Amino acid sequence: LAFNLRRPPMSNQGFRDAMAFMIDKEYVTGSVLQNVAFPLYATVPEGNTNWYNEELADAWQAQITELERTTDGFGEALVDGDGNARTATGTEARLYAAVEVLLANGFSWAEGDAPGFANNAIVPGSNIMLDGEVLSDELVILSPGPGYDPLRATYSLFIAQAASDLGFNAQAYPTDFNVLVNAVFVPDDEGNLDFDMFLLGWSLGSPALPTYHESFWAGKNDTLVNDGNNNTGFNDPEFNDLVEQFNAAKTFEEAYDIMWKMEEILFTKKPYILLFDTGIIEAYRSASIDYPFTTTLSGIQFGNGFPGLVAAAQ
Repeated sequence: LAFNLRRPPMSNQGFRDAMAFMIDKEYVTGSVLQNVAFPLYATVPEGNTNWYNEELADAWQAQITELERTTDGFGEALVDGDGNARTATGTEARLYAAVEVLLANGFSWAEGDAPGFANNAIVPGSNIMLDGEVLSDELVILSPGPGYDPLRATYSLFIAQAASDLGFNAQAYPTDFNVLVNAVFVPDDEGNLDFDMFLLGWSLGSPALPTYHESFWAGKNDTLVNDGNNNTGFNDPEFNDLVEQFNAAKTFEEAYDIMWKMEEILFTKKPYILLFDTGIIEAYRSASIDYPFTTTLSGIQFGNGFPGLVAAAQ
C-alpha cells in the first residue's frame, strides 16, 4: 500500500501509523485470502536468507500483532463490567492505538463522531478532522481489478473499510492495470501525480545484491524529478544518506547493516505499508525428470526451468 506523501492526510505520519494499526494482515491473508498469501513486515524476502533479518522482521510484526492497550486512545482507562482494570488486545487494541496516534498528529472528532468498540466489533467513526477542518474529500485506494489481480482487489476493500472505521471518507477503486499504472506514474497536466493510495507489487531484481531501496525510495529517484520509481515522493535525508553508504560499502557485513537501517526507516516512516506476498507453486512430471533443487526465490520459472540442470528420473 503506497501513499502519496505530497498531499494530506497521506503526508501526515499519524495517518500512516493509524492505517498500519488498522490493517489486520494476518486476518486478511489467513481468513479472507485462505492462506494463499502471507503477511510481510520487511521488504527483504525471507527466502533471501543471506540478506534477511528474521529477528528484526519478527520484532516489527510483534509490535502490531502482540499489541496491548489499557486505555481507549483518549486517555480513559479500560474497565470491565465490574469496574476492574482490563487490557485490550486484537482488533480493539489496534483501534485504540490508531486513535491515539491520530490525536497526537492533529486529527480529532466532534463529540459523538469518534470511533469506538462495542460487542466485540468496531463502531465506525465519522467526520474526522485535521487541524479542526473536516476531511470531507474522498480518499481513493487504487488497485488492479479482480480479473487481473483478485488478491489486491480484495485487499483494497479491507483497507478502505479500515480507513472508514476511523471516520475517513475512503473508497476502494479496483481498476484496469494500465489505468492504475498511468495514474500513479504519469504526471497530469499540472505536473502532479493524481492519486491518494495504491496497491501494486514488484519484482526486486537480483537477490545477490538488492539495490531496490534506492530505486523505490531515494529522493533522487522521485518520479516527478527524473521519472524514477519513487512515486510516493518519499525524501528522507537519513535514508538518502544510507543509500549512498550502501552503494559505497566494501563488505557484505557493512552493506547488510546499512540495509537494515534503511528497512527500519521504511517500517517507521511508512511510505509503503507492506501487505503480503505469495508463494510460488510449480508443477513438473517427477516421474520423468529430476531437479537438483526445487526451492528457490521466484521459482524455477525465473531460470526458464533450468534446462541445464534437469536430469532424467531414475
